[in-house]
Amino acid sequence: IPYTMTVGRCAQVPIAYVSGACTHPDYRRQGWMRRLLAQAHRSMYDQGRYFSTLIPAHEGLKAYYARSGYVSCFHRMVEKIVINRHEKPVDNFSPVLTFSKLTREELVENSPVCTFLNERWSAQPCCVLHDADDLQVIYQDLLLDAGGVVQVWENGCRVGVAFWIPDGNGGCRVKELVLADATDTVDVLMQLGHYLQVD
Repeated sequence: IPYTMTVGRCAQVPIAYVSGACTHPDYRRQGWMRRLLAQAHRSMYDQGRYFSTLIPAHEGLKAYYARSGYVSCFHRMVEKIVINRHEKPVDNFSPVLTFSKLTREELVENSPVCTFLNERWSAQPCCVLHDADDLQVIYQDLLLDAGGVVQVWENGCRVGVAFWIPDGNGGCRVKELVLADATDTVDVLMQLGHYLQVD
């Protein structure tokens, strides 16, 4: 699957993502996957995609994919911030944040929200960028888990986008929070909890 990835703070390179690679059980340990990956790499290279990425289904596959040239280069960071919305007193002097649920119709190429997300992701030193079609798939996936996408506004300006799902305990888990510079993460999470009416 073709993507673009940021490298450093100023370059973007075309890459390809390998998805759904598997071998029928009757044909395993015969070298079919290694040959398939070699052909896929040649095809990617011919298309001008000099990097290939994938996410192994489990840790044990890292060594397997290493034999085809893959190395661990992305490390997912999960930051656990537990927010109890009743603990923090109201600060009447802080700017008021407002929230709105993102609709599928807003996720179209060059829409303001897609532009915001790609500007923020493009500022990261090593990030796979998503176009509107990818965001549509992500959006639908969140809906299947009874979650969604919420936009964060401050004084009428978009300052964030939160991708969330319920956590099964009356709360929610924010899978990704994309914020403008100088936007307070804890403040957003506190007020997002109020907006989503979670404990």
